[in-house]
Amino acid sequence: AAKASAVRSRFQKLPEQRIPAGPTRTDIAIIGMSGMMPQSRDPEQFWEHLEAGHDLISEVPEDRWEWKAYYGDTANKTRAIRGGFMPDVHQFDCMFFGISPREAELMDPQQRIFMQMVWKAIEDAGYRASDLSGTRTGLFVGVSSNDYFEMFHRLNRDIEPYFSTGMAHSVLANRISYLLNLRGPSEPIDTACSGSLIAIHRAVEAIHSGTCNMAIAGGVNVMLTPTLAIAFDKAGMLSKDGRCKTFDKDADGYVRGEGVGALLLKPLDQARTDRDHVYAVIRGTAENHGGHAASLTAPNPKAQAELLVRAYKTAGISPETVTYIETHGTGTALGDPIEIRGLKAAFSELYEKQGKSPAGQHCGLGAVKTNIGHLEAAAGIAGILKVLLSMKYRKLPPTIHFNALNPYIELEESPFYITTELRDWEPLKDAVGRPVPRRAGISSFGFGGANAHIVLEEWPILDSDLPDGDPRVIVLSAKDEERLRSYAGIMAEFIKKSEKGNALPYLADFAYTLQVGRDPMEVRIATVVSDMDELKEKLIRYAQGESEIEDFYFMNIRDAKPGIGLLIDGEAGQAFFRVIMEKKELNKIAQIWISGTEIDWKLLYPGKMPARISLPTYPFGGERYSIPHPGPRIPTSVSQDPIPELRPSNLYFQSVWEKSKTENRESDIEIQNSVILFDTDENRQRAFQEKLDTDVILVRPGNRFAAAPGDRVFSIDPDEAEDYVRLLNALKKEDREPALLLHLWSLSPGDNGFPGKEISDELVDTCLSTGIYSVFHFVRAVSELEFTTLNRILFLFNGEKEAANPFMEAVSGYSESLVRVLPDLSLSTIRVLPGRNGKSIPDVVMQELSLKGDPASEICYEDGERYIRSIRELELKDLDVKDLRDFKNLGGLIQSKRGVYLITGGAGGLGMIFARYLAETYQARLILTGRSKLEGEREARVSELRQRTGSVLYLQADVSDQQAMAQVIETAGKAYGPLNGVIHAAGIVSANPVTRKDAAEFEATLKPKIHGAIILDRVTRDEHLDFFILFSSTSAVLGDFGQCDYAVANRFLVSFARMRESMRQQQKRHGRTLAIAWPLWREGGLHGDPEAENFYLSTSGLSYLETANGLEAFENILGSGASQVILMPGDPDRIRQMLCTGQTGQ
Repeated sequence: AAKASAVRSRFQKLPEQRIPAGPTRTDIAIIGMSGMMPQSRDPEQFWEHLEAGHDLISEVPEDRWEWKAYYGDTANKTRAIRGGFMPDVHQFDCMFFGISPREAELMDPQQRIFMQMVWKAIEDAGYRASDLSGTRTGLFVGVSSNDYFEMFHRLNRDIEPYFSTGMAHSVLANRISYLLNLRGPSEPIDTACSGSLIAIHRAVEAIHSGTCNMAIAGGVNVMLTPTLAIAFDKAGMLSKDGRCKTFDKDADGYVRGEGVGALLLKPLDQARTDRDHVYAVIRGTAENHGGHAASLTAPNPKAQAELLVRAYKTAGISPETVTYIETHGTGTALGDPIEIRGLKAAFSELYEKQGKSPAGQHCGLGAVKTNIGHLEAAAGIAGILKVLLSMKYRKLPPTIHFNALNPYIELEESPFYITTELRDWEPLKDAVGRPVPRRAGISSFGFGGANAHIVLEEWPILDSDLPDGDPRVIVLSAKDEERLRSYAGIMAEFIKKSEKGNALPYLADFAYTLQVGRDPMEVRIATVVSDMDELKEKLIRYAQGESEIEDFYFMNIRDAKPGIGLLIDGEAGQAFFRVIMEKKELNKIAQIWISGTEIDWKLLYPGKMPARISLPTYPFGGERYSIPHPGPRIPTSVSQDPIPELRPSNLYFQSVWEKSKTENRESDIEIQNSVILFDTDENRQRAFQEKLDTDVILVRPGNRFAAAPGDRVFSIDPDEAEDYVRLLNALKKEDREPALLLHLWSLSPGDNGFPGKEISDELVDTCLSTGIYSVFHFVRAVSELEFTTLNRILFLFNGEKEAANPFMEAVSGYSESLVRVLPDLSLSTIRVLPGRNGKSIPDVVMQELSLKGDPASEICYEDGERYIRSIRELELKDLDVKDLRDFKNLGGLIQSKRGVYLITGGAGGLGMIFARYLAETYQARLILTGRSKLEGEREARVSELRQRTGSVLYLQADVSDQQAMAQVIETAGKAYGPLNGVIHAAGIVSANPVTRKDAAEFEATLKPKIHGAIILDRVTRDEHLDFFILFSSTSAVLGDFGQCDYAVANRFLVSFARMRESMRQQQKRHGRTLAIAWPLWREGGLHGDPEAENFYLSTSGLSYLETANGLEAFENILGSGASQVILMPGDPDRIRQMLCTGQTGQ
């Protein structure tokens, strides 16, 4: 009980303080909610996307229409090829509702989806659907599109009886009322974009009038044909780049989207009596039409203002207590300013009538259309869901794609501001300091002029007064065992998330809701538990296939013996039943329930009843039901416009050495400030002094900070960050701030790099200390002391041009990253080969300093020639496949099915993508490793994969710990036999830029990549592998966002792959080595600051890598024979322009 109360911060009551002059009619409570939105299967996933500021717009999926067939500007063509799309719109559990597969195929998907959402909304409220049977419950749904009818008509199919009911919007509502036996009004609402909000308004009005006691209201929109996209595009309504930029100066239209949502509504007084979970209270609603405006589809700001005034008058609340408005916000150049004018006029009137004026900008404005597009008939319910979730989590999500305010919108001296970033939704305080409930408005305006506005107010969460340590009976059921195990896993995951979110429900409420709020079905489980941890553990075990679980009972009622029912039959049986209920013999009760006996659960609670709470709803299964897509209506000429590469083209690159200019203009070199020389050779110091004609300060690696007489020679401990600060402070005090660092600590006489060498721990420590870490400490000191004179670092080391030297090459990872945070500082690495340079070291440096233009990041001097590392395109073509199972043998590297593969970071996003891929495509047996204990979302991923494939072993191990990884190899061998391949996907991204990063954070990013690769190579040295794949990043060549450590670590992997591959060719290793420099994956990859990512993508021409696209690229790369490949998806022309292929400096 103590634990439960400790993590229940969200379940604190708000004061029920109200502004005086409340409404004359009863408030309406929202007690149930369900929904599915673009890329969001349920409201919780939708919230995660909103909170993170995700753009959920994507290319038209293949299961809708082939957009390339309709692309262009000519007749029956459109350039609108993006939208917001829900997952699995054709999936339907028809047998659950007693509908035949044939009838299901002829039902508009909007009917099928909304039916399932209604069931979920009822369950979410903690009620059985059967509880509503025979009641005066109304059903109101906004719906307008007829795409499925259009598909059927164009196929010229024979008309069948089910066609009439399957395509009719009236039946969309009426069928649900029929199936659930609802006796209230049953109406579809078609006012286009405002349909679902007007449906809620009509539901509220029906409850107020007494036409119904409760109501279900919502909306649905599914896009199956391009017809409306073509029409709206021709009318100039749609955004050219597929982004809705509400209120922005570049707003040029909206993006079409689809979604579904349903609410269960009830009078607030009755909801309080019934101890219902209340998401929010509807304080006021209003509906009107714009009348005769500039055109049929033009908005009318006066009518919009009148609408809002009436809604807030009905609500009876003061305008200063409204702190958020979810606007209609279509992102059109005309509509946005008009909507703001209407808002300002309405609030001005409301304030004026109260004799007040706005006290600053207290009300945020947002638009969910920037995330998901315009859901048309479902637009209003999408806005409602966003506000309900914002109230639940007490945060206001950002309005994305906003950079600068539309010049025709003026917010100064208004109550409004744009919510451009995620922020806490703080409650206002009344005159005596008590919090005022959060209040919000939602607008929805139909393109034919029908408008609606709804005012919501948050409501306190009910607390249960029942003891939380008492044992409880938990029951769960489904139509079949597969769905039941899935349901159990979903419930367990809900408990884990609730623990992490400090919102763990009371066990009594949890048990009671499942007892009275779910219709009992054929396949059942019941268990007796004393706390949520015990429940979670039992549910996980059942979901994973276990059957022997203490106090856990399972039965299909078709298999139940009749004897149990007879025990409670008749007067004696009922007496027996009352006794076990009064004595709370819970295990007997559980066994009676699973046998199929109906139980009056309220007998377990003779005093105060627990509260009904929101819990996961039934996990519908089912099959795909759809008629074929008919294709273009009539043959049309092929557009001359080039088809855009919307599914971004994959471009493949490789880094290569190319000859470069070598002219020397030493006379042009002019260095005003001093030069720091990290070296051990005083003769070189004198040579530099002579050539540069400036103060050259020699800094040697030593055990501590020391200064020689005359302060021309210093020594510092390379591993001591403070020594670098001491050095620069000493120079600063004497006005000897440096302009240049010459880093020569890694130059060793006779050292040609280490091709073919085994890497010892001592070598690792030395290379890191005098190379990567010394640069880090120096840059940190420069930043800390705010040196502005330093503009260049030259890092020299020994090595042949074609020989891999991972530690030294990794330093070049700083080059493109430093400029993000220190734009005036450049870093170049220069490899030289003693005896083959044709120049002395001072001459090489003078050569570099004499060259004009942007400096190259990687340079080599060999045999008298100068080379620079350039990025060159590889000719690899994407596979044209529809099903990943068609792929063949990873470029020949997979020799048989059921191979054994180790994936480090395997439970992470990217690791799991490849784990699923190997398991599903090759029936692979997998060893997944990770630093963390397997729990939460990662545990759910692994459990799901294990259920699907069986052969998955997760081992907790730090990849940078050699002993732990050796144990992994040993354990894997005992479990599955010898390894066939390794994928090193482990890694982390740090948040801080290098200028604010400490050494521990820097090292934490390097370790899994650098130490991890070395240790993986060591512990698999004797394994006869087929492949050894390292997951690097494009940051290795393009830089990161200023953190530097991530780019450095990934640059190391690219070089390490070349080194190990050369050792394989010398027969010192087994298995082809490959480093893949991945771009940003949309799903599964490591992500940092979303704003930085969006800026990076918008300025580079790159796109997020979609999962299917990435796996196709993986197959292509493995078939290429290369040891390192850089993958860049996006706009080919812009990417090539960004790289200026081959021209990465002079």
